[in-house]
Amino acid sequence: MKLNKILRGFVFYLAGLAIGSAAIYFLWIRNRTDLLSWWPGGRVKDKILRSNWLHSEAGMCYLNCYQLNDSLLNNFVKNGNVRFGISKTRRKPFPVYIIDGMIDKNLYVRMHIESADSLASIFQIEDLPNTKNKVNCNCNPIAY
Repeated sequence: MKLNKILRGFVFYLAGLAIGSAAIYFLWIRNRTDLLSWWPGGRVKDKILRSNWLHSEAGMCYLNCYQLNDSLLNNFVKNGNVRFGISKTRRKPFPVYIIDGMIDKNLYVRMHIESADSLASIFQIEDLPNTKNKVNCNCNPIAY
């Protein structure tokens, strides 16, 4: 008899949890574009995507070498993987984030991106070791 009461209470608890979770999803979470920014990598990507691109001489050299434009850069950042272990997150005055990702089907690169308040700039782009197609750029990366 007592076991039936416990099981019945547990079933009601699970039903309430399911209904409440569904209500929260449909009322607050569904169709939210800012949910990506809850995670640290998502916040970094969101900050870079909301920034305007400022291209230095070295940055323009890399863009021309890899045939990139601002929309391709935004797509790369959106789909890339932020590497916090090797990024310079405590660099002053602005941090440099390293993002690994794919530009083309067989072209995997690592971008070093400085992110200021409303500006982002490319320091360096390098091919990852598992890249089948290598791009040889004669650009001088900015030291940081």
